[in-house]
Amino acid sequence: MTAGSKALIHPEASAGTAITTSSEPKTRPSVWRAGALAAIVGAAVSAVYGALLDVGGIPMLAGGPGASEATTIGLRSFIEGTVILTALATVLAFVFVRRSRRPRQAFVVTTVSLTLLSLSLPLAAGATALSTKLTLALGHLVVAAVVIPIIARRLPSSSAGRGD
Repeated sequence: MTAGSKALIHPEASAGTAITTSSEPKTRPSVWRAGALAAIVGAAVSAVYGALLDVGGIPMLAGGPGASEATTIGLRSFIEGTVILTALATVLAFVFVRRSRRPRQAFVVTTVSLTLLSLSLPLAAGATALSTKLTLALGHLVVAAVVIPIIARRLPSSSAGRGD
């Protein structure tokens, strides 16, 4: 047995047969893999979304909140933002697996709330056309709709059996 393992005697097991269980969550590697997959798929989705906007002629000129001038938002910004925020979501998922009684629920509620909060950024952008604000906000929702489920599927619904 390893540190953090427990030996259990199953009632139907033959005499002396032990079943070992680990108190360490089994989801650690799969959370990281899910995060990596979510980053790749999310980046691809955001790249396609950005390319479709470009082809559709939707202006991607936006300023920060209260800005008087807008700058071009390039395809690279879509991809970088997706990868960085997906990495943060993956860390958040890992923390919930370690600390929450219901990791999946905590992750989904938190990330959906953060996604809704993130809509304030494009909507408050200064010197930005309304069509661009709405398009950027929609992009947040599209990427979140792809990334959140990929990671959430890998999280346990409860922490039962973690050894807490």
